Amino acid sequence: MVKVPARDLTNSILKPKKYPSIADNYATGFFRDLTDKSLRCGVFRDVEDLIMAIGNYIDHHNLEPKPFIWTAKATDILEKVKRARAARDRRLA
Repeated sequence: MVKVPARDLTNSILKPKKYPSIADNYATGFFRDLTDKSLRCGVFRDVEDLIMAIGNYIDHHNLEPKPFIWTAKATDILEKVKRARAARDRRLA
């Protein structure tokens, strides 16, 4: 077991991730579009109206789904993982 000084743990917890995952990017984009296209200019009398607006946006969004197309090569991803682990190990040593 590797002992990590408390300050290093605190810094890693408080700092945002440098490289967000693809799922993070996709979710961020989806919620940005939901906000910009449906919620920002809307007027909602109550929570039910808000829920209905979100549901309507999702229904409309799903009419023409766009599949995620993976473009990265597995070897490139694995190489990045190796470099990240090596950098982490150097930091913790």
